[in-house]
Amino acid sequence: MRKLSFFINALFNGDHQKGTDHWVGQRITSVAIVPFVALFLIFFLMNYGSGYEEVKNYFLNPIINSLTILFFVLIFLHLKQGLEVVIEDYISKKLTREIFLKANAVLCNCMGLLGVLALLSIYFIG
Repeated sequence: MRKLSFFINALFNGDHQKGTDHWVGQRITSVAIVPFVALFLIFFLMNYGSGYEEVKNYFLNPIINSLTILFFVLIFLHLKQGLEVVIEDYISKKLTREIFLKANAVLCNCMGLLGVLALLSIYFIG
């Protein structure tokens, strides 16, 4: 149970004072993304050249829609974690670094939310 709480904390805790937590969180998302990239490429190749209605009908499948939503969440979580490392490593002024870290969190969360909302709107609104 203790290891599970460590992994959850490493993934979703916004305050990465411990470098190990951040490193583990990035590794977890990296490993989790690999099968989703393969699935996303398969989904993409199966629909390449299809019309709007065909692709929309493809994403009406709840399993495909859910897997794509999970892919978006993992991708933008991993992006946020990676950009945090770059910001922390290369911006030395504390105030500027904090501003960029907050902007990074807002931007990555908004992009992920937009992707999820787009897929949910296809599924629920049609």
